[in-house]
Amino acid sequence: MRSQIFALGLGLVIAQGGTALPVERAANVFFARATVNGRGPFWLTVDTGATLTVLDPSTVAALGLVARPSDMRLDVGIGAGATTVAMSDGAVIRVGGLSPFRPSPLHVIGVRDAEQALGHRIDGVLGHDFLGQHVVEFDYGVGTVTLHPTGAQRPQTIVPVRVRTGGNRLVVPAQLALSDGGTLDVRLLVDTGSSSGVSLNTPFAASHRLEARFPSAELSAAVGVNGMTVRAVMHVSGLSVGATDMGVTRVALSRATTGLSASTEFDGVIGAAVLRRFRVVIDYPRRRMALDPLPPE
Repeated sequence: MRSQIFALGLGLVIAQGGTALPVERAANVFFARATVNGRGPFWLTVDTGATLTVLDPSTVAALGLVARPSDMRLDVGIGAGATTVAMSDGAVIRVGGLSPFRPSPLHVIGVRDAEQALGHRIDGVLGHDFLGQHVVEFDYGVGTVTLHPTGAQRPQTIVPVRVRTGGNRLVVPAQLALSDGGTLDVRLLVDTGSSSGVSLNTPFAASHRLEARFPSAELSAAVGVNGMTVRAVMHVSGLSVGATDMGVTRVALSRATTGLSASTEFDGVIGAAVLRRFRVVIDYPRRRMALDPLPPE
């Protein structure tokens, strides 16, 4: 726990009294050390892009929990095809000194395929149902994640974010500056669980003919739930969130026809490869966010 007061660059002042999570960081993604039903440690990504908390099937089996019959869903994961989703009950998750967390429902989804790409063990994901009652501070400069009580902060004029009702999507409005002088307003999912930079979903990229207008031979790959996807790369003049220049010059263009990268609920994703340049504070209850630029590396 900390005792000082931080004043963030966009006006969000936090009177300290929060709880620092026990975390490690790999590929710019934070992994929280946790116990489940008194056993562990298990490593769960701290993921603002996840709507609900998830455990890997192998973790559920090791705990002796029962996974109810699974379903195949097309709106989960980054790869092509359907993702197997099961449900379970009875998990009590403890992270650091926080009160026990009992996810209901607990989703059971295979997440360990991303271990090699991220360079860290993954037993599950802490999602919106865990984070959403807090003011969450991701300090990429010192490598910490701190949960603050909602009454301990006094927000002024900061970047508004929107949590989509039902889907629990944390979406921030941004403006993309194109290399031809044009601009596009985009709705970006803030995803601390993604090690990538900025990508645009297939429907948005197609509706603006971005691959045709800005042809490039450069490609990028992204790894996540349900596999890997290859994307075209578009060079841009910049990306701003509110008054903050995010330092973005390259944007990936999805070609996926299923999964999150094909969603129309939001236009794209901003991941940890960009967020790591800031101290990021997300005030979930008030649907606000602050970005405090870190010194250049």
